Amino acid sequence: YSGPVLFEGEAAVGVLRFTLAPNLGGTPVPEGLSPQEAKTFGGALTDKVGLKVTAPSLSIVDDPTAREGGGKALIGGYKIDDEGVPSQRVEVVKDGTLKTLLLSRTPSQKGQVSNGHARRTAEGGAFHGSATNLFVVGKGAIPRAALRKKLLAQARADGLKFALVIRRFDDAAITSAPEFSRRELVQLIKTTDQQLPPPTVLAYRVYPNGKEELVRGAQLAEVPIRAWKDVLGVSKETTTYNFLAASEGQLQLRLTGGTDDGFVPSGGIESAIVTPDLLLKEIDVLSTSAGERPAPILPKPGT
Repeated sequence: YSGPVLFEGEAAVGVLRFTLAPNLGGTPVPEGLSPQEAKTFGGALTDKVGLKVTAPSLSIVDDPTAREGGGKALIGGYKIDDEGVPSQRVEVVKDGTLKTLLLSRTPSQKGQVSNGHARRTAEGGAFHGSATNLFVVGKGAIPRAALRKKLLAQARADGLKFALVIRRFDDAAITSAPEFSRRELVQLIKTTDQQLPPPTVLAYRVYPNGKEELVRGAQLAEVPIRAWKDVLGVSKETTTYNFLAASEGQLQLRLTGGTDDGFVPSGGIESAIVTPDLLLKEIDVLSTSAGERPAPILPKPGT
């Protein structure tokens, strides 16, 4: 599938969490990393301050001083970051323009100074500027039902027979390792692109008559930063979601979680995102069987 995708509820949080938010940090990428390691570090926006990076309707703020968002308590707040710098509210994107990035005390060639966002340990042990309480605000917000109609209208204009709505991504902090053996997880890591967002759990084809059909095995292809310039609309309804952001990939969390070394699969930095539903104009979605086990050869005893 290649076309408009509506991310509703937790999926709106997920697409931000796994694609845009990691690139809001401005800490320089350490030298000597492989291209794959550098990509996990983020930094795709370090040379784009002052330029348009999202649709003009979007503004993004990270506010570790906030205690509530969307009527719910947030867990990402703190007074002092991990390098001893007082936390600050930072307007990262205003009306689509990147104003600044989330910075640690690691110096850069541009002479930027910390704005109190050193939270996540990066490669080499340095602290990485990262989002904690991320707020996304959109101009021209419309009700969720109207946004779905806009999705279908865009799909029709693109010549598609249906559109796609995603409501939830897989999360290793919730669906941990027990359902897979270590051997199966190692095989998944070898055969799966860990740079991609995790697979969807709830994805639906939506037809012009409003009928929804569950899609199994839907996997987003890489979501480029430029895709955020084509946000077609946002909802009036917002979702507030608290989570623990880990630097490890989702499959790596599955491999290490639940083992004798005591690693907690939900371990990470306290974080929260408050966002409306997001309608993106063109997203590529693949079909994947990663993580699916074949049916048992023999029936369950006693059946």
